[in-house]
Amino acid sequence: MLSKPFVNLFNWNPQLFREIKGRLKTRNVMIAISLSLLCQFIVMTYYLRRLPQEYGRYVTSDSQYCVEVGKYCTDIEWSSWWLDIFNNLSLILLPLMLIGGVYMLVGDLAKEQRLGTLNFIRLSPKSSQKILLGKLLGVPILIYLAVVIFLPLHLWANISSGLPLSCFFAFYGFLIIACCFFYNTSLLFAFLVGCQAWLAAAMTGIFFYLLIAAIDEGYSDEINALIGTHERNVLLIIIGVIITLRIGHMIISALILGSYWSWQAVNRRYRNPNATAINKKQSYCLMGCFQVYLMLCFLLHNIDYKSTDVLQESLALFCTLNLLWFLLVIAMLSPQRQSVEDWARYRHEQVNNDQTAIVKGLSISLKQDLIWSEKSPALVAIGINLVITAVIWGVITYVI
Repeated sequence: MLSKPFVNLFNWNPQLFREIKGRLKTRNVMIAISLSLLCQFIVMTYYLRRLPQEYGRYVTSDSQYCVEVGKYCTDIEWSSWWLDIFNNLSLILLPLMLIGGVYMLVGDLAKEQRLGTLNFIRLSPKSSQKILLGKLLGVPILIYLAVVIFLPLHLWANISSGLPLSCFFAFYGFLIIACCFFYNTSLLFAFLVGCQAWLAAAMTGIFFYLLIAAIDEGYSDEINALIGTHERNVLLIIIGVIITLRIGHMIISALILGSYWSWQAVNRRYRNPNATAINKKQSYCLMGCFQVYLMLCFLLHNIDYKSTDVLQESLALFCTLNLLWFLLVIAMLSPQRQSVEDWARYRHEQVNNDQTAIVKGLSISLKQDLIWSEKSPALVAIGINLVITAVIWGVITYVI
């Protein structure tokens, strides 16, 4: 017999219950806990070995964690020691959650498609949101368990290092938002083109590395002012950017917006594998949202610069990004050839069979189909998206 919490979980989301039941086997749980504890043990052992063997008034300094008076090590700088432990634990959690989670999700989806069980899941009376949410929460459940085992030591290292708790919560807040974005995007990528799990995980790692490198390169002076004398690393860059810099707020906003639109597209592709990633109405909203966001990024990036050369370089960069984005929207918006042929054939038959229709009414119906119908050609919708882009950038150019 199942306990009441499991019964409630089954009633709320059967897919999540199925994933948890299939993965939380005793052997798997013990492996996840053991690996998590082993990683923590290795980190602690490594840093314990880096502490000075002895310290005192006449002991020569031979460790970076010594409190030096002249050339002697008089004490141990515990805050720096715990800070390095906090950094390294964080650098373990980042790839574990992002790359490991993406690998498990895409691998599970590929397995479901290969075995044909995904079509059976689609027959479930539950909504696509609940099914996909069950996948997102249930498939990486062992990774979540390993992270939970990390939490006590990670929190203690944060407190002992002297960092404010806001750094701890900022890190995990960013981690959750980044996971939502990369998990949804990887599922969408798998639904659209299909890919191997290792490829999706590698692309996630490369994209994340390039993002951090771009931030570090573009805002090096601000980051140096934030982290002070601490050793430069990914964690401090992330925390500093998130808490203080404008670009950090824009990145968080981009991840949230990207997660939302990826979630909408994943739901569409799950319900109908032959549907476009977005419909025409969504494309208009998405294009407007992206253009406003890109415009704000452009203004924030150039707010401190007076040089015309810098402005022109930024404009060229943002125009290139806009072009790439427009090509991506066209690809997501364009229906399959068979869908367009079916739309043309059956719409023509419907018009011919409707004896009460008038010419003016047919013309309006055709316009509505070209603007809103999912199966109609995307040419008119592409033109409308171009108009939206031109209007938004024209308004900001006029205001400036």
